[in-house]
Amino acid sequence: MTKRQSSYAATERMLYLLRYLSEKPHSMAELRDRLLYDTAHQPDRVTVQNDLSRLKDWGFSLEVIQQQRVLTHPAFPITLSDATLEALRIALKLLTDSGLSHSAAALTEITQLLTDSGRQKLQVRTEVSLAPDMLMDFSAYQEIIGKLEYASRVHQQVEFDYLAREREKPLHHQIEPMGLDWKDGRLYLIGYKVGKTYEQSFRIDRIVGDVQVLPFKFVPKPPRTYPISFRVWGRIAKGYSPRFYQEDEPIPDPCDRYPDAMLIHAQTTNYFWAKRRLLGYLPFVEVVEPGWLVKEFGEIAQEMMSIYSM
Repeated sequence: MTKRQSSYAATERMLYLLRYLSEKPHSMAELRDRLLYDTAHQPDRVTVQNDLSRLKDWGFSLEVIQQQRVLTHPAFPITLSDATLEALRIALKLLTDSGLSHSAAALTEITQLLTDSGRQKLQVRTEVSLAPDMLMDFSAYQEIIGKLEYASRVHQQVEFDYLAREREKPLHHQIEPMGLDWKDGRLYLIGYKVGKTYEQSFRIDRIVGDVQVLPFKFVPKPPRTYPISFRVWGRIAKGYSPRFYQEDEPIPDPCDRYPDAMLIHAQTTNYFWAKRRLLGYLPFVEVVEPGWLVKEFGEIAQEMMSIYSM
């Protein structure tokens, strides 16, 4: 599974988890077994625990009672903030304007989980528009996109002819599709050539002819991970529990200012979510690696000082 598909897969897993826990309490083993049945892929225990922790951070009432995960209050309907609803409205508008009506319809299905007032706010006209040259009309690729989405979901290989920018003639490819992704206003298929171990991307509008879904199943690749290191202290260190995809054992790292500090080396599948997690630890956290994130947290700290020093 790639970094890009990881976000989609995690969202799918969490929706399944909410459905299961809305029915009755479940042990961790029961949750993993049901995910295997519904998605044809069984995530490891750490992945499921991270999903449950994220749901709890988002406000769902999840508790552990007698070694079972229990939803103490109904999960649905979901109440979203006005900012999130506005973002959802814009996303629906852009999908529709781009000709991706099936994707807009899929997103609309999720809106059925919202409260009545939330769904009413989505009906307000969205006054946003982009220049035509910034939007690509994918209406001619609806069938191709539908096949690629299906094959990614059920883990089946696909084949198609593809005209790369540097070539004069299309080449035939047999791909293990991992998902679709936007980049610079274009839609790409992300996947692996059969027999290869590195991820590649294919622009949808450069696929020549039809896409064939093959009867060959494949095992999704393990998620691509990215290193991250940070130091925690105070109440975060005292009650710390692993929250990232992979974590080494915390290393005691006392100093004059924080005698209870711990250094943690971890792996994340998504720097965006890692950043949000670390922001939730403020002010009891210091980012150590990667360098660009250290710089970004420094800029955040300066901005906060400028606000509160007035």
